[in-house]
Amino acid sequence: MLGRIEKLTRAQKRFVFLFVDTSLLPVALGFTLLVQSTPTEPFGSNTSIIAQTVILICLAALFTTYLKIPNIRLRDYEIRAAGKTVQLSILLSLAFMATGKLFGLQYPLGTIMVFGNSYLLFAVTSRVMMLKILEMIYLAGHPRERLIIYGAGQTGMNFAKAIQSKEHYEILSYADDNPAIQSVAIDGIPIARPSQIPHIAKIKQAHKVILAMPSLSFARQVAIVRRFEKFGLEVLTPSDFAELIGDEEMGQVFSLSDHQQLLGRAKVDHKVTEFGDNYRGKNILVTGAGGTIGSELCRQLLSCGPKQIILLDSSEFALYNADMDISSFANELGIEVKPVLGSVSDPRLVASVFAENKIDVVFHAAAYKHVPMVEINSLAGLENNVLGTATLAKASHDANAERFILVSSDKAVRPTNVMGASKRMAELVVQDQASRSNTVFSMVRFGNVLGSSGSVVPLFRNQIAHGGPVTVTHSEVTRYFMTVQEASRLVLMAGTFAQGGEVYVLDMGEPVEILNLARRMIEASGCTVKTAENPDGDIEILTTGLRQGEKMHEELLLGEGNITTPHAKIFCAREESLSELEVAAALKALRHAIATTDRNAALDILYGCVEGYAEAASPPAVEM
Repeated sequence: MLGRIEKLTRAQKRFVFLFVDTSLLPVALGFTLLVQSTPTEPFGSNTSIIAQTVILICLAALFTTYLKIPNIRLRDYEIRAAGKTVQLSILLSLAFMATGKLFGLQYPLGTIMVFGNSYLLFAVTSRVMMLKILEMIYLAGHPRERLIIYGAGQTGMNFAKAIQSKEHYEILSYADDNPAIQSVAIDGIPIARPSQIPHIAKIKQAHKVILAMPSLSFARQVAIVRRFEKFGLEVLTPSDFAELIGDEEMGQVFSLSDHQQLLGRAKVDHKVTEFGDNYRGKNILVTGAGGTIGSELCRQLLSCGPKQIILLDSSEFALYNADMDISSFANELGIEVKPVLGSVSDPRLVASVFAENKIDVVFHAAAYKHVPMVEINSLAGLENNVLGTATLAKASHDANAERFILVSSDKAVRPTNVMGASKRMAELVVQDQASRSNTVFSMVRFGNVLGSSGSVVPLFRNQIAHGGPVTVTHSEVTRYFMTVQEASRLVLMAGTFAQGGEVYVLDMGEPVEILNLARRMIEASGCTVKTAENPDGDIEILTTGLRQGEKMHEELLLGEGNITTPHAKIFCAREESLSELEVAAALKALRHAIATTDRNAALDILYGCVEGYAEAASPPAVEM
């Protein structure tokens, strides 16, 4: 039976839906005349009603086709066609009244309303019944894996909608900590108390819990994982689940909300043990600790058993959040966490941090990273990204720290903007320091992190939440993306490979077309893209034009080729460096340019030091 249905062409399925919609009209009309008094007419009443019915059937076919209701798949009916069915019932009610007058049939207003509501009820019921019948036929031969979603918020609901198109999976229940919504249902899926999850899983034979609450603190996430592992349940985030079933598009979309994936699951812990001994018992300084990468580095370092983690950040709010999140779990492990508020470009602050703490390892993730903002505020960006790096690198050398790892960017390669040029200049400073120090200096370069503050993912999510439009700067722009968990893990690992002066590049996979990412995010939210072909879509995508300094495509390598490392996703780039005298002269000139607020002089320094920057200083042409 199912095989025959699956063999139907799309046109044949549309004909079936059209036939059902038109066949329901005489049913609704007969029901109406049965429960309502028939119109008063001296002669030919039955003949007139039959003629009226024939005309109404033709009009029903016309209206249904015009509204494109037969074109909509059964599983999408509730979202895309329910409203159109209401429009159809209104049109047919008006047609019922008009044709009645044409044949002299004076129907009361109540009869017309009963007819319209009856047709609406029958049309909606028919679609629901067809969907249920198909599901029963399918399930009879294809048992589905059952899932429980922990979190009935937006992420959980989005995951439930996404999983509806997966034939082999079924959502049994939500679970949520909010007592106000417990014991109710969302789209027919009940919401239980978290304490009921083990019982539901046992009775209904579920083995996986999807943790769809990205706002939870790291410590709370780990506690949830450990709690349900005792009952033999596997806890996954939506993107973990997408990776498990091999759905790359779903994984990319839900990485948007998985800002803090589960560190406690075995797959992550196993990878941490590969390099954890290198950080065990160490005093570790993480700059930019309140940022996306910095805070995740701190979380993963906790699993390595360091003695102390010093969190340095210039944002009080970001530092407070990072301290609260990380300290809550570090206390249980006996790891000291010390927050320090200030900037890496403040030599006195940096000196005091090294003087008061015997720093063994430095992860330098502090940077101004937003291209348009740094383009406007070039001197501030250069002071923080270049001079701040120089100050921190010198302090690490003077304190005889064991290792210094600079978190760099793919925008450092042949940059077309000040931010990218400042990151390459920072690399040159670290390369110079590595050539004359016992401290092992290295750099790790990678692309965009999914979900980081100010990046394209949260921007798109906010635009979708407000009904659009979603804006992309160019229809062909591509970017490299990586989850913050994977990027941080590889940074920690690359730091242990270094001998001194290496620039490591992470394997980012294939670049992602930003336009396609926008489409996937819109569809994952349960909406449709508004285009010329689909003018009734929910959200439009607009092209705004490339911004000053923005590149169409990013690169990861500056030199020719790369060298492999012990890890398949980490490569060592062959990069040219400047001499000690060249770096010293550039830093001296840059300090003077910043002190005298001479932007042109500062940019001239970048032109002279950063390969590729001078030739690409102006923005690429925009195709509209």
